[in-house]
Amino acid sequence: MSRDNDVPAFEGHKPQARRLAEKALDASRAGDDTTADALFAEADRLDPEAVADVLGEDVATGQRRTSRNPAPDRDASSPEQAGIGRTAAPGQGFRTWSARGTAGAPRTPPRHPTALAIALEVNGQTHALTVDVRTTLLDALRDHLGLSGTKKGCALGQCGACTVLMDGKRVNACLTLAVMADSHPITTIEGLAEDGALHPVQQAFVEHDAFQCGYCTSGQIMSAVGLLTEGRGDSDAEIREQMSGNLCRCGAYANIVDAIRAAKEAV
Repeated sequence: MSRDNDVPAFEGHKPQARRLAEKALDASRAGDDTTADALFAEADRLDPEAVADVLGEDVATGQRRTSRNPAPDRDASSPEQAGIGRTAAPGQGFRTWSARGTAGAPRTPPRHPTALAIALEVNGQTHALTVDVRTTLLDALRDHLGLSGTKKGCALGQCGACTVLMDGKRVNACLTLAVMADSHPITTIEGLAEDGALHPVQQAFVEHDAFQCGYCTSGQIMSAVGLLTEGRGDSDAEIREQMSGNLCRCGAYANIVDAIRAAKEAV
């Protein structure tokens, strides 16, 4: 169930800063100024020059259009004339982020970094984080974002309590580094219900009493959602095989199979 992916090699601060600045522009165009400001701030902290490059390119192509910042003068001959040469003041938002400090010596990234800036897209929201490169996705979700629905069980990838969906596929969050999840859509148990209505799998678990202590339930549900999304579970035997990576120490397996079968019929 774990994602077969290598930890990306360290690329320096400029590529990270550029990615965050580009995501900030996307957020600003979508009207999410809070996220845009946070992403711009983190990108500016890493490499102000990269932020200036992204903003300059955006102005040059005439793509910046937001209600908070009028369209720049396309005839402007310099970034300063185009309105991107100012430094940010508290509360002014993304439209004032720029290359402060670019006249000085460029920042040199550490040879062996202990932290990287990432953007975690969790349940439809983008979060700018700076995490230790050894931080697992599980710890990032629980300790950095406060999403405690994903449970820490064995921390060895054997119990499945930490199962989440990444790019729509099941992964063990305890075996996935947070930096591996950068820019990959993540869905946790908190993101399943819509407008107060339970996901069909959640509803089936309730109706079929498919849990006892409940500690493994979020992982069981996320794995079941992934199973159904993959088009599996045509028989009880296949459901058991596909759910074999999720352990229930209370022994509610028969009811879990019943719940997944019912959910498959309902979707």
